[in-house]
Amino acid sequence: SKGIAYELAKFVKPKLTVANRAMARFESWNLNINQISLADAEKYLAEFDIVINTTPAGMAGNNESIINLKHLSPNTLMSDIVYIPYKT
Repeated sequence: SKGIAYELAKFVKPKLTVANRAMARFESWNLNINQISLADAEKYLAEFDIVINTTPAGMAGNNESIINLKHLSPNTLMSDIVYIPYKT
């Protein structure tokens, strides 16, 4: 997610918002972004234009859903970044 955030932050104005399961992970990020917890992300889903999931939810051996997506706007672009298994 860090690499995706670095690239998107160059283009997203006024500011990119990134939700993370562990807020401490943001400490090593040198980015001017809005930082929210994954637990709080659900409250703001209707405001997001793009949602990119980089959690292991839905990947091999992990069928849990991290957040409820029912509050997404019908116009929100949703993407899952799948990295388990390596070959999909």
